[in-house]
Amino acid sequence: MISFAELTALVEALLFVSERPVPAKELASFIDHASEDQVKEAISGLANRYAMAPSGLQVEEVAGGFRLSTRPELGDAVKEFFRIKNRQKLSRAALETCAIIAYKQPITNPEIQEIRGVSADGVLRTLLERRLIRIVGRKDTVGKPLLYGTTRLFLEHFGLATLDELPPVEEFGDVMGDGSSEHLVAALDRLPGGDAGAILPLQDETGGQEGDAGAGAAPLEPPSTPTDGAGANGAGESS
Repeated sequence: MISFAELTALVEALLFVSERPVPAKELASFIDHASEDQVKEAISGLANRYAMAPSGLQVEEVAGGFRLSTRPELGDAVKEFFRIKNRQKLSRAALETCAIIAYKQPITNPEIQEIRGVSADGVLRTLLERRLIRIVGRKDTVGKPLLYGTTRLFLEHFGLATLDELPPVEEFGDVMGDGSSEHLVAALDRLPGGDAGAILPLQDETGGQEGDAGAGAAPLEPPSTPTDGAGANGAGESS
């Protein structure tokens, strides 16, 4: 039978090596003779230990799981460290498109373009490749445009447990009246991952730019079996 101290140490090690937040149930499946409740108790003890003693780490619950992260007050130093590494920001265009999808999902490519005033094809492709957004279905209208929504990785990147934790856009003005996306970006920019991608390394797998290009790009393809309608939490529409 594993002791509580040994369980806590093992949970800490698993969270340390994991590249994504891990649910307590999944952690328990890797540990013999430990229940989900015992794992949660170990996580709580670990979080309290980090909170009580001077530490650069903390336990966070995001996207339905737990992870170790750096403390917010050390964010500037951490950002600077990664800035000199191969660390890549979300471009303004990508952040703007991500904000529109996050707050107005499910939403289509034409609707995004209407808000932004420019083509979103290139940016959407980049966000899909980085798995910050996903195609959740098709809108039941003329042309059956694709629906886009945010992903679990979006929650991880911006340090959210659920979409309900998005800052209220009312604090930044009325975005529905004039179609402007600046208030949405301001709200998203407030989050830990908004300014410089402080949590996850965001590499452009295609080597291309994530600007507003895409006029001559190949069309964005739907999943093999798209579903009709708005789809799951955080969906959006596409071209």
